[in-house]
Amino acid sequence: MRRVLLLGAVFLGACGGSAKGTTAPSGDGGSTGAKAYVTVYGLDEIAVIDTASRAVVDHIALGSGRGPAILLKTPDGSKLYAADWKDNTLTSVNVATRAVTPIQFGSRPWVEAMSPKGDFVYAGLNTMEIAVISTATDTVTQMIDMGSQIPESIVVSPDGATLYVAMGLLSGTVAALSASTGAMVQPPIAVGTAPAWISISADGSKVFTLNFLSSSVSVIDTTTWTVSATIPVGSNSEPIIGAATPSGSLVVTDFQTADISVLDTTGNKVAHTLKVDGRPVGIDISADGTRGYVTDFGHASLAIAPDPLSLTSGDLSSAIGPGPGEVVVFDPATGAAIGDPIAVGAGPTSVVVE
Repeated sequence: MRRVLLLGAVFLGACGGSAKGTTAPSGDGGSTGAKAYVTVYGLDEIAVIDTASRAVVDHIALGSGRGPAILLKTPDGSKLYAADWKDNTLTSVNVATRAVTPIQFGSRPWVEAMSPKGDFVYAGLNTMEIAVISTATDTVTQMIDMGSQIPESIVVSPDGATLYVAMGLLSGTVAALSASTGAMVQPPIAVGTAPAWISISADGSKVFTLNFLSSSVSVIDTTTWTVSATIPVGSNSEPIIGAATPSGSLVVTDFQTADISVLDTTGNKVAHTLKVDGRPVGIDISADGTRGYVTDFGHASLAIAPDPLSLTSGDLSSAIGPGPGEVVVFDPATGAAIGDPIAVGAGPTSVVVE
């Protein structure tokens, strides 16, 4: 599932050292012609990377003052959607024509999720609502009232019928809602502290919550609606974004310890770890599962302790550093880096791959 998210509210003070990981042979076989799209917060743009040549080949300007933080694509690759934190918009991009259409909200879209068919985008707003946007018309078709809870993260079931929503940064709960009506179909279930991100297995049988302040991953059985396991990721690791692979593993970016963890979700343990040279954030996995792509804020970000107040207001300037940021390519099966990082501008927050 293609869904990449950055939750600013959990970017709490982070600093420390990092080192380069083991590097596998260079080259990116099997990806000829594919593109990776990266939101670059500091430049208000989407950088386009050719995954075969590992070069930035295009820049899509979104508009001054947008602050793109989260990126999604439709399953057919025809459109991109960037959640912009500075001006409270969701920007639709037609990939073929590069036409940019802003969808304005009255509050910040912290999170977004794509339906499996690509017909709807679900945007979690700071006003404790979920906006449902038609990708055919780029208009809001429905608003789902979340009561007193801010939707911190959203993922859609493979059949498109259910929204799994992390609610309440510190309360640490996940509920299941009907995607069509917004009605609750499973009550809130307790997970770890500050579930910054939700991922889902390919068959929809498991939902994974990345518990930022607990430095763990909770595994929810969607049939029994129980937490079946809790996987420790590492002391003070602050796991922030994850992506499930076709083989069933879960790859997690660890913001505080500046590494990538590959989790064995059968044995419920960390199988591999890769150090990177900057605070890692966004992640996506190629469709065939052979390549992972992670954005990090670059070496200078390791010495920065972000201001939590500015981050919760949607300002990532204190966290991203002066740049350049980079995209790290790695093998999800082994956790080994593939070639050198690909340099992009300051503040690469999210990445999606064709």
